[in-house]
Amino acid sequence: QAALARRLRPGVDEPVVRVAPLAVRGNQAVVDLTKCAPRVAGCINCPQAVTLSAVYYCFGCLLDEGVPLNGGCFRNLSMVTREGSLVHATYPSAVVA
Repeated sequence: QAALARRLRPGVDEPVVRVAPLAVRGNQAVVDLTKCAPRVAGCINCPQAVTLSAVYYCFGCLLDEGVPLNGGCFRNLSMVTREGSLVHATYPSAVVA
């Protein structure tokens, strides 16, 4: 077991915490990603733009297929992140491509 522990690479072989509470107030939805894990050594970190794209994609999957997926569709959706986290990686973090 000790040999296995030495081979594990943070963010690559070990699980990382991703928490995404959703608050809905009236016609506004906020995805709060501030509690996500800090950036890791592996290349699974996401720049903020990639994370926002993933949030939009998830919400888009919930819509009827006739709804156009454009800026107006997501006007009432926002996201909050923490700089330096897994979902708001900054230089020199390795990131997804």
